[in-house]
Amino acid sequence: MILGSGLIQASGKTRLTLYTTKSGTFNPTIVASDTSGIIWDFGDGSATYTGGTPSHSYADGTQKTVTITFDDPTLVTQLNFQNQSMKGEWPMSSLADFTALTQLRAYNDTMLNISGDVSEIPSSLQILQCFNNASTISGQFSDFPVSMTTIYLNDTSCSITGAMPDLPASLQNLYFYRSNCVLSGNLADAPASLRTVLVHDTSSNIGGGATAMAAVGIQQIRVDSSSTTQGNIDDILLRLYTDRASFTWATPTLNVGSTNPDPSGVYQDATPPTTGLEYAYKLVVDPDTEGFNTWTVTY
Repeated sequence: MILGSGLIQASGKTRLTLYTTKSGTFNPTIVASDTSGIIWDFGDGSATYTGGTPSHSYADGTQKTVTITFDDPTLVTQLNFQNQSMKGEWPMSSLADFTALTQLRAYNDTMLNISGDVSEIPSSLQILQCFNNASTISGQFSDFPVSMTTIYLNDTSCSITGAMPDLPASLQNLYFYRSNCVLSGNLADAPASLRTVLVHDTSSNIGGGATAMAAVGIQQIRVDSSSTTQGNIDDILLRLYTDRASFTWATPTLNVGSTNPDPSGVYQDATPPTTGLEYAYKLVVDPDTEGFNTWTVTY
């Protein structure tokens, strides 16, 4: 049974309704510039709690309805509900009144389903972390708020699609794993702010591109996709080799292993390199002592 949860307007208050089957300590976190107007009803007949960091002990794992009442949701900057044994359906549209929300974390709750379209995400949001649950956020990368710095979707049914140029200009960390999300395009078109791109067990299709990468601070790249070809991998390695002197992170890593085909050629020194494994050798060993930050490459 899917339980409806989310926003309720009543008596001039904003109420967020959640469901939990927690046994033991229930301790989610709400960060706000003033938490004195946040009241928790834990749904088990106990006294309410005022503030942003409750620590409530449940005697058993029966289902409880938790109601959080906000005097002013515009003061809330973070909602953190991971590891709270939550369940039910939570529409993204429930957060419409949370106009200052910068961080939303809901994970390790396998029955919680955060649903809705990317376009419904509050425009202030910077960090979205949602994994190990049944969330079904859909839409286009181009509809994410421009303020986004971290998109973390792991082990969900989310289905967000788009190309590398569609990512928010401020994005630093992109991580999706075992989801229906699909990213296409080239690393050359990644936002200059991008530091981590981990895209694996998806149908993404990423190459290197024909122009220099703007994301010279890139730290970690992982591409493991059912759609990845040897040509994609060679193209990525060529792009990194061509831009090798530009990267600023001391220990960058590239992982194109697992189900992907191996890069072409033989892992050896060649001048000039012309195959994927020859590019990889140059990036890892720096045999010509050029002095760039060498890479760890897994294939």
